[in-house]
Amino acid sequence: MSFVDSLMEKAVSAHKLESHGVYTLPRSFGVYRITAYGNVGKRHRFGNHAVREQELHREFGPCDVVAIFLDRGDAEALAKHLNS
Repeated sequence: MSFVDSLMEKAVSAHKLESHGVYTLPRSFGVYRITAYGNVGKRHRFGNHAVREQELHREFGPCDVVAIFLDRGDAEALAKHLNS
């Protein structure tokens, strides 16, 4: 099993999260792929779901949710791996 596959097994469905203002319960962290063309730096970003998703939409336009995790370290590891 690859590193990405082992991380993706830990991902949760957005349907299992409850909205609580701009955050989710339980607290969650997303990995996002920026789909904009041109020089956007790192294509994969991570952060608090759904706040970070909204920030990326404002800054770069549409982006795709790659995965959502309950552990920040898992989201960070996946984003770093995908950017390498």
